[in-house]
Amino acid sequence: MSKSRPHSIHCPQQQQVQEHEDRSAKQVKSTIPSREKEEILQRKSLVTAQLKDASTSPLSISTQKRINNGSKVSKPVTGGRRLGKMSKQKFQDLQRQIVILRSCRSSAFKSIGELKETVQQLQADLTLANQKLKSVRQHSQKLQEDFNKLQEEKSAFSEKKEMEILKAEEKNMTSELQKQISELQQNKKDLEARLKASSSEVSRQVTANKSLRTDNENFLAQVKTLTNRVSWLERDISQKRHLIEEQKTKIKHMEDNAKSITDTVESLSQALKQGTDSHEKRRVQVDSLKQQLSASAREKENYEWKCKQLSQGLEKKCRQYEESLNKQHRLKLAVTEMERTAQDHIFSLASESEAAISVSQEKLIEAHNKMEQFHRFIKTLSHELVLRTDQTRAMVKRTEIKKLRQEMPSPLSLQKAKTLAKDILNINDAEMEDIMKADSASAKLEQDIAKEREKDKKWLSLCEHTMNSRDNFVIPLIDLFLQKLEEKDHLLSKLNETLK
Repeated sequence: MSKSRPHSIHCPQQQQVQEHEDRSAKQVKSTIPSREKEEILQRKSLVTAQLKDASTSPLSISTQKRINNGSKVSKPVTGGRRLGKMSKQKFQDLQRQIVILRSCRSSAFKSIGELKETVQQLQADLTLANQKLKSVRQHSQKLQEDFNKLQEEKSAFSEKKEMEILKAEEKNMTSELQKQISELQQNKKDLEARLKASSSEVSRQVTANKSLRTDNENFLAQVKTLTNRVSWLERDISQKRHLIEEQKTKIKHMEDNAKSITDTVESLSQALKQGTDSHEKRRVQVDSLKQQLSASAREKENYEWKCKQLSQGLEKKCRQYEESLNKQHRLKLAVTEMERTAQDHIFSLASESEAAISVSQEKLIEAHNKMEQFHRFIKTLSHELVLRTDQTRAMVKRTEIKKLRQEMPSPLSLQKAKTLAKDILNINDAEMEDIMKADSASAKLEQDIAKEREKDKKWLSLCEHTMNSRDNFVIPLIDLFLQKLEEKDHLLSKLNETLK
């Protein structure tokens, strides 16, 4: 019976050790360097060989010790010491690995907390982005309302301007026309300033919308990277947890083996010392061995109780870890839902902003068309003013020619007067032509009319140049119109004087 017990005890231990060693060898490959792997494999091979020798032998440990003591006394002692050193080194290595794994676990929990903080920060950034988009939308609506008001004011001013121009043509009052033109130019300046401000604001809103789109894309990329990192950390934590469990089981097995080895070494040393004593001393030794066995049994019970407590604590830790994983999964689902709602909201805001931009572009095109009509109006007004001044100038020249012709005598009397004057004054024909300059007055008047028409053409070209210039053309254009109106006023006064 005593010979079969060691075989039944050591065989399941060997199987468990081999299973745990196979599992740990598969998972430790990625974390432990190559030199440490070789040392661990060597130690495993030594321990398995010892366990095989102990499990396959039909004798018990005490009988094997006695046989070894009888054959060679020094070999078991040196082997036990070597195994004790190897077990201590392996125990220290396992403790170091446990410390490393615990530090990795704490760093993983810290990284999970940091990821939660980053997720909360991203949620706050999303709320701020939504608020910015709302403010941008309200500001674009205000700009659209201001633009509509400007268009209404411009249409009212254009109608008022046409009515006032008709009244000015009927009454021929130049002073009122000047005031109205100045007011219209001022209104035109105000409208242009407002249009520039609105266009700049629209461009700014477009750039702000683009920047918000890029920020949203960056936020989505960050969320993706964070989710990938969380999944990687979960996998890493699970692997390290398995490694910790396996290392704990290895430590327990190694402690049991070390205790058995130390007990065997002590019993062998006592057997060597007391081999020369009598049979009574051997009985005393047997009694002492029985007491040691009872003490070792008590120690075994204590160790089993401690193992149960540790297993219960580990189960609690596992439950807590599973609860944390469930909470993390719920947080992931909440984050994905928030991302979907944020994406939908951002896409709707982008479509609305694009529609508002298209409407504002159409309004700007209409304003540009109105400005072109205003330019055409100024051109037609300048041509009409030049034509009217030319007509008044021609009327003045005609009245002057008529007056000169009325003052001049008939051609027969003129010829007689010429001959009589030549005879009296005793002069030739050239001198007489110089004296008679009144006949060339009509030709001179025609030359003056041609020069004035060239001046009118230059004035029209100057008006077009000032309107097409990029600088402020309001004041020089008003000066040109005032100059032409003063010229017309002077011609009208001159015409009235000639008619009188």
